[in-house]
Amino acid sequence: MEMQTFNVGDKECVALVRKLTPRECFRLMGVSDTDIDKIQDADVSVSAQYKLAGNSIVVDVLYHIFRKAFVNRGNDTRQMTIFDACAEQNKIEYTHDNPLRVVTLCSGYDSQCLALERLKADYPPFDYELIAWSEIEPAACKAHDALFPQWADRNLGDMTKIAWEEVPDFDLLFYSTPCQSVSQAGLQHGFTEGSGTRSSIIWNVRDALMVKQPKYACLENVAAMVSQKFLPMFNLWQNEVMRLGYTNFAKMLNAKDYGVPQNRERIFLWSMLNEGKDVNYYFSQPMPLTKTLKDVLEDEVDTRFYLNPERVQEFVRDNIDKVTQYANDGIGEIEPMPEKLREWVENYEKKSITTDK
Repeated sequence: MEMQTFNVGDKECVALVRKLTPRECFRLMGVSDTDIDKIQDADVSVSAQYKLAGNSIVVDVLYHIFRKAFVNRGNDTRQMTIFDACAEQNKIEYTHDNPLRVVTLCSGYDSQCLALERLKADYPPFDYELIAWSEIEPAACKAHDALFPQWADRNLGDMTKIAWEEVPDFDLLFYSTPCQSVSQAGLQHGFTEGSGTRSSIIWNVRDALMVKQPKYACLENVAAMVSQKFLPMFNLWQNEVMRLGYTNFAKMLNAKDYGVPQNRERIFLWSMLNEGKDVNYYFSQPMPLTKTLKDVLEDEVDTRFYLNPERVQEFVRDNIDKVTQYANDGIGEIEPMPEKLREWVENYEKKSITTDK
């Protein structure tokens, strides 16, 4: 590729500017190269791969949520000793003979199962089974079947049409319903019950909780769901889940706090069937970030992923004040991508592509 030259204020910059490849996007979502190969070998288009990655949940975040639920249930504000770890491993409830039975809604390629596979590998007594999943997007179904062919025949399809009386019992219900109606990248029409917005299908989850009464349920969605505008609706949903016999634990989690060089905040609501008893759940504490964006970049990238000079000049022109300030500060190494640069790039990309659900 020919180096691109453009002016930022009184400085002349020479650089190659490109977008992330699908593989790099999947890596930022915690997907292993082995699993990325399976998705890409399943004849999923490049544009669909971008959408799949943008709509998914960071595997590392899910891993730590599940670890705290099914392996190390205590409050980990103190450092765990080897004796604590052995004791916790001996208390794992869900094993090969008694696997955790899971159902996922709006499954995508099921980051949840990727996280559970990792948990299974790290804590050998632990095991799980995907009882059913629900997905209607063709590309997501292709990717799911490529990753988990053993469960290809368990897709229930449209989650709003599931007859829960006919679904086998399960222990964990994970629902990651559409976010278009609350996301800042969408129209923000909300998710009021009966409103007909895409995000309002969250209320169909109530049927699963009422009929099946799983021991655990977990919601994942964009941070805007608990913004000032939508917090009352979120609280209505929390109250509905509580009415069905659950105790809720909500927390905003950021991928950068769990080993991934990406500033990606999502709200999680972990719900536990209490049966009239006190129950507790502790989210994992944030941990130092040791990876940078450079750790997910490919060594060789096809020329089609590089922006042409006109696009680069357009970006500079649209963001001249901010880019000038950044250039004057000194670009240096990206370890990880600076917050202000990330925001500029995200805002620019929203003009042509949406990465949320």
